[in-house]
Order: sequence, then C-alpha cells, then structure tokens
Amino acid sequence: MDSKTPGMLGAFVKKIRASKNLSVDAVSERSGGKISGSYVNKIENEDVNVTTTKLTALAKGLGITESEIFAIARGIDADERAISYERFSRIAEGYALLSAQERENVEPLLTAIEITIERSEKRTTASRSIPTMTLEEAKADDKIKSGK
Repeated sequence: MDSKTPGMLGAFVKKIRASKNLSVDAVSERSGGKISGSYVNKIENEDVNVTTTKLTALAKGLGITESEIFAIARGIDADERAISYERFSRIAEGYALLSAQERENVEPLLTAIEITIERSEKRTTASRSIPTMTLEEAKADDKIKSGK
C-alpha cells in the first residue's frame, strides 16, 4: 500500500512508538512475530511499500486500531472519535472475558476513566486542560462507591 502523504506513515509509527516507549523489537513481539523489528524500521524510514498484512500486524504491535493505521497509510487523518469507539469496543469485549478477580483489579482504573470523563464534561469552555484523576484517587473513590 502506497502512502498518499510521503513520510506520514513513518512519522506516525515513530510518534506512537515513542509515546508508548516501545522498541522496534517490542513492536515485533507484540505483533506475535508477524512483523520484524527491521521491517518496522524500514516503515519508519519510508524504505518500503507496506502490504495490508504488515499494516495489520503493525497495528497490533503498536496497540492501535487497524482503522487508524490504514487511514494514516492512505494519507487520511484518522477520525479520532471513530478510533476511540473502536478501541473502547475492543476493550469492552476483552473485559467481558476477564475473571471476577481480574475485573476487580481493573475496577479502580475504570472508575478513574469514568470520573475523568465526568470532570471533563463539566469543565468550562475557557479551560484548555482536561482534568484527570490519579489511580490513588480512583481507588479511594471506588472504595467509597462500593462501601468497602
């Protein structure tokens, strides 16, 4: 697949990798070995025309949606809302497969996400920062909500 915007895919992959602190070898491992570290490096340097199979493996290795990587590869800005829906849908499907203990372990994080979203919705339009919650705050709030 040839990128319509030269350098866009390579720069995007570098940015995502850096933001997640992943080496090219880590991307390869996370893809299940379906893309090599050297191939990831070639993509970043725009030294290869990437196949759809490799883009799929790259998305898995980077921990992003296929929609996002294919949009970037086509030179299209990814629709952030659609990507968010797809990502959270995938998370929800995985959550349903967790054991009760595993669900209990992630509840504070889910609480933190919910509260952060609530705070964000309440913020004024004059404010540019998005309020967040620490994991400790989420655990404390979760204890209050659950009555523990």
